[in-house]
This record gives sequence, C-alpha cells and structure tokens, in this order.
Amino acid sequence: MRRWAVCAVVVAFGMLAGAAARADEGTRGLASFEWTRTPGAEACLSETEIVEDVERSLNRRVFAPRAVADRILRASIAPAASGWHATIDLSTKRGVALGARELDIEGQDCREASDTLVLAISLMADLPELPVERAPPPVRAVRVEPPPMRFRAAIAPAAVLDDGPAIHPGANLSLEVLPHAFVPVVADLLFQLQTHGTAHGQQYGLAGGTLAVSLCPLNVAQSRFGLLACVGPEATLYAAWGRGFSENATAYSSTFGGLVQARASYAFTDKLRGFLLLGAIATPQSVDLLFGEEGGGDRVLGRTSHVIGVGGLGVTLEL
Repeated sequence: MRRWAVCAVVVAFGMLAGAAARADEGTRGLASFEWTRTPGAEACLSETEIVEDVERSLNRRVFAPRAVADRILRASIAPAASGWHATIDLSTKRGVALGARELDIEGQDCREASDTLVLAISLMADLPELPVERAPPPVRAVRVEPPPMRFRAAIAPAAVLDDGPAIHPGANLSLEVLPHAFVPVVADLLFQLQTHGTAHGQQYGLAGGTLAVSLCPLNVAQSRFGLLACVGPEATLYAAWGRGFSENATAYSSTFGGLVQARASYAFTDKLRGFLLLGAIATPQSVDLLFGEEGGGDRVLGRTSHVIGVGGLGVTLEL
C-alpha cells in the first residue's frame, strides 16, 4: 500500500512541479517550516525529524527561520478512518499561494507513513522560484487629503520706527490661518511703547496696541522656506500719560488705517519655524500729545506718525 501512496504523491505533484520547471528552473528559496500534529498524531515524525529527512533527501539546506526565509511551508497531519490525513501548503511571505495538497495515507502506524510524508514535503519545498515571487508587491496609491485648515501661532520682539525718526521697542503676536482652498489670513496684535523726557524733568509716555487682520494673496512655499505678503485694515488704540505736569492724567485715543507686511519663514521642524517680519502701518489720522503746563495753558509735546515701520524676528508654532 505504501508504494501506491508514494506513486500517488508523485503523480499529484507532477503537474505543479512541471509547470514550475517550465516557468523557471531558477533558484529555490528557503522556507520557514510550520508543522502541526493534531491530537492522536503525537507518534508521527517531529518537526526536527522532518527537517532533517527533507534536507537529507534534497541534499541542501531547505528551511530557515521566518525572519530570513523567502517562503512559508505549513504542514499538518491528523488521524483518519483508514490511516492519516495530511495537508501541505506553500506560500510567499506576503501570503501569495504557491501550492497546496491534501494526502490520505493508509496504515495505522504514523511512522510507517514517513516516506510518503517526507517525499510530499520535499517536492513542495523544492519547487523552483515562480514569477509571482519575483514581482514586487502591488503599490496602492494612497490619497492623502490635506487638512481643511492649519493654524500657526507666532511671537516676536519687534521694533517700531516713527517719523522722528526714532525706534521704539514693541512686540508682535499673531495667528496665521492657512485654509486649504483660500488665501492665508493673518491676525496681528502689535504693541509699542514710547517714553520721553523734557528739559524740565517732566516725563511722558505713549503706548499703542494695533489690531490688524490681513489677507495674504502671495503665498510662496519652497522646500523649508516660505513667504507671505499680506495687506489689510488695522485699528490702533493709544494711551498717553505724563508726570510732572500741572495735571498728571492718562488719556486715550485711536486711529484707523491699513497694514502691509511681508513674513519670510524657515522651517526648523514640521511644527517650528523662524520668521522675519517687515511691515508698515499707514493712517490719515494722528494723535497729539497735549499736556498742561504748571503756569497754565497746554503744550503739544509730540504726535503720532502717519506712517510707522515695523520689524520683528521670532518663531511660529503650528497648532
């Protein structure tokens, strides 16, 4: 009976092996071997014995750990009514099937079926490399949808230049809104501080806070560099105060105008950028700094500029 079983295995594998040989008589890849004995088949060959018998039969190394193997060969055996039922499956590491067989082996002693089992596994393991194994895995195009909107928060020490000409310290806080389907929008808060003194020991100061919302029709992004050119309306609230005058008081006023600015940036990381701000604020209005004298009367000690320049160097963080 065992001779008939061996012949059946040879015939069963003939077509598969013949087709593979015609396709390519090239190299045989190493296989990772997974062997399963179901309950009742504990007396069958162990995994170590099968590996030794197959490699001795083929006179070469056949099996390797899964991490370095090219194929996966799975085999199992279970008791059947007239003997034993075995299954053998060969696939690539990507899961592409290369061949599969089921065998019914007669006989009560599983060890007596070892010749048939080892022959079947040897034939499957010795299949030449198939064209499907050389083909690279299919590459699926993944469409990455950009977020509908991105936000960047920015902070920078600033310098404000008036028509004195004089340079005053300031600070810029801004939020850059970068929609996917619209031009960028920048909301700015600009603070400036001026302090002055007179020959009579009097001191006065002027603080300004500017709120501006700008559209940026020019938006250039090249590698790590970026450039925004923006224009929009602005409103500035001024607070002036004095000390040493006939009346020490704080007064408030406001102006309205427009802001134009350019923001050049360099990306240090995906989230963090450094940026340079250059801009100008223009308004047709000005605020007089009017203070009372000790002997009576008022004196204008200064006025705000119709045009001021703004410069700053800071960082932006993508939220």
